Amino acid sequence: MSPHIAAPSDLRDGPDLLRNLPDECEDLSVEESESPGSLALGVVVFLVELVLLAVLAWSGARLGSPSLPLAILLAVVLPGVAALIWGRWLAPRATRRLHEPTRLIVKLALLAIAAGLLALSGVIVPAVAFMVLGGVIVCVGERSTRLGHRSSAGNK
Repeated sequence: MSPHIAAPSDLRDGPDLLRNLPDECEDLSVEESESPGSLALGVVVFLVELVLLAVLAWSGARLGSPSLPLAILLAVVLPGVAALIWGRWLAPRATRRLHEPTRLIVKLALLAIAAGLLALSGVIVPAVAFMVLGGVIVCVGERSTRLGHRSSAGNK
């Protein structure tokens, strides 16, 4: 028995499938004003945020050793607190988002705390690299966001 291969006549219903997608799928599209460069920058900033959480977890585990319970506790609590702070006051869709320049200062403070803990755990060069690169990326991302809001407000 041979497998069924779709003939061109079988594909004519394809567009109907796309027309019947739920309205929620429209929310997944990129805004028209968002350029590929700003989208890429947003992805890089998000990766820095994820690395921040990983650095806090890894530093907490190293600083908590040789006590396994303390290492686990710090590895969970440190990134958890940072994620709560980020989600509550720093995230783009946060209900209580901080205004500039306070938001940038808090982001840089979180990066500095994570880099400091990483350095305390004995990994100094990566800590400095994380702080410098992460700080630059976050600053550029904030500036891009601020400029993007100004230009989109001017277009309305």
